[in-house]
Amino acid sequence: PYTHPIRRNTIGLHASHCENGMCTWDAADEAAKWANAHLKAPGNHHALRKDDVTDDRAFRAWANLCLTFAASAYLNANGIWPEPSVKGADSTATQMYKRYKRKGLVHTRYETKAGTVKDPPRGALVFYPSPGFHFTEEGHIGVSVGGGLVISARGPVYKPAYVRRQRYDDTERLPGYKGWAFPANAY
Repeated sequence: PYTHPIRRNTIGLHASHCENGMCTWDAADEAAKWANAHLKAPGNHHALRKDDVTDDRAFRAWANLCLTFAASAYLNANGIWPEPSVKGADSTATQMYKRYKRKGLVHTRYETKAGTVKDPPRGALVFYPSPGFHFTEEGHIGVSVGGGLVISARGPVYKPAYVRRQRYDDTERLPGYKGWAFPANAY
């Protein structure tokens, strides 16, 4: 399976996992399943002991670790570090977005036989790189679970920090949506 651009900000998905008429790759589907499993306590407050996380602070709390949560979804589900990527304690969701955008991987819609779909596909990384994002100064990132929903780790505005599922286009709670992308090594 692979992707190819159809026109600006539109992508064709040649996928291997389809459910309810929406398709994605197996790796992306597994990442979405991992993210969804963390909606329940204690996984919604901090990483589980069995999790392979990209930052050990996640075992205490998900606070300010949305990038860790998103990357860990792929790491746990498929054993892959999402590429292109950023690494290190000072890495931000905005930096990750810029890498994906520079590679032409960020999209805002895709085509199906039924027409154009704007909701991010299941397992896609969903970007909110706005400066001054009110959950973190460094932007925000989540994992799409399909149906217009995204799961992400939330910052210290919420005590305790937790994993939350909501609409990807909820501009009040998730301002600055810029698009979605699959890691280049996920298909």
